Amino acid sequence: MSEHEGGLAKLLRRVVDVHRGEFAALVLSCAYFFCILTSYYVLRPVRDQLGLVGGQEDLAHNFTGTLFAMLLANPLYAWIVTRWPRKRFIPFVYRFFIAYLLVFFALMRFGPAEWQIWMSRVFFVWVSVFNLFIVAVFWSLLADLFTLEQGKRLFGLVSVGGSLGAICGSSLTALLAKPLGPVNLLIVSAVLLEVAVWVMHALTRVKSKPEETVRPARRALPEDADQGGVLSGIALVFRSPYLAWICLYMLLGSIAGTILYFEQAAVVRASITDAAERTAVLARIDLVVNIVALSIQLFLTGRIVKKIGIGPTLAIQCTVFGLALAWIGISPALFVVAGGMALFRVGHYATSRPAREALFTVVGREAKYKSKGFIDTFVYRFGDVVGAWLKVGLGSIGGLGTQGIALASLPIAVAWAGVGVILGRKQKALIRRQEEAAPLPAEAPGR
Repeated sequence: MSEHEGGLAKLLRRVVDVHRGEFAALVLSCAYFFCILTSYYVLRPVRDQLGLVGGQEDLAHNFTGTLFAMLLANPLYAWIVTRWPRKRFIPFVYRFFIAYLLVFFALMRFGPAEWQIWMSRVFFVWVSVFNLFIVAVFWSLLADLFTLEQGKRLFGLVSVGGSLGAICGSSLTALLAKPLGPVNLLIVSAVLLEVAVWVMHALTRVKSKPEETVRPARRALPEDADQGGVLSGIALVFRSPYLAWICLYMLLGSIAGTILYFEQAAVVRASITDAAERTAVLARIDLVVNIVALSIQLFLTGRIVKKIGIGPTLAIQCTVFGLALAWIGISPALFVVAGGMALFRVGHYATSRPAREALFTVVGREAKYKSKGFIDTFVYRFGDVVGAWLKVGLGSIGGLGTQGIALASLPIAVAWAGVGVILGRKQKALIRRQEEAAPLPAEAPGR
């Protein structure tokens, strides 16, 4: 055992599958994820409450606005990744969002009243972009630092840090939303994000992949690309069947989550009229979800992925989504809709997300940062827009109520599960292709 690891490391290894020498990187990864998700979950109920100011069509417009924001943000992000090493561009991304948190705080605190309705819409879009980028950057870095074998064992444990952060952020918001007011929570979020930057620096100092220095050169597969232009990561998504299947999985999952999100928003808006009370209730729902997810991540996720593999693990959340739809189709009461959304999110945090991130441990830097950034942000939000307008269309044009929409969405669950299983097989096939790729010929000595 490393001299830096003591009794806590021994205790942890009795509970979970952590190997010697991994303890420091695991703890720092958990702390990093804790900080960014605490930061986000302080903001999430504030965003969701502001999103309830209008009706469902306004909420759909907010999702559409987020998609257009992603169209602008992705080329800028790719340009930064192309020109800067990760030790520069990751802090830049986080501090960019910190700066805008402070701007929103000033405008929402001191701006005129007539600005507030537009400010709430802009803030909803901005927090949605904020969430996707800070989490996408985090998982891109971990996919770069950890191997596939480590990802299967440890990414569920890393997610524990995120769940603890979500619990902490939700608790802070539920506790402080009324006495402090939602606007003042933006400062808390900004401070936590700055702490995340310092933890990220510590992680990159203690963790490096041996393969980065000893892996022999070989003829590159598309997924192994390590450099390219601003749009090369997007082009790679369409050249690589493996990345295209990840896109499809993300798209279907986003559509599924948006349908449930809209159902929950409609129920909460109809049931609670006070803004601070809505914020507190949404925060308490987040709290329950993350406590349950934490228990599964800590004791089961790593073992599930290792035992049944990536593909079946990806299909678990899809199955949960189908069960939630059936439950809502039978009884669309408030607690049922909230419970269905909670089950869906537990499945996401406890199984689907760690397994999905392990998919990127076997690709090159181009795919890990640029392609992954495009998939985790633009493709995700495109699915949100499809799901939002599908929900609005089924409700207003199709005349379906909550039960009808839930039952009409069941084919999405079936297709999504199928894609998850296929993705597991695609990863195994990609690994075989990489192992079989012929080594590059040695260069002739210089004359």
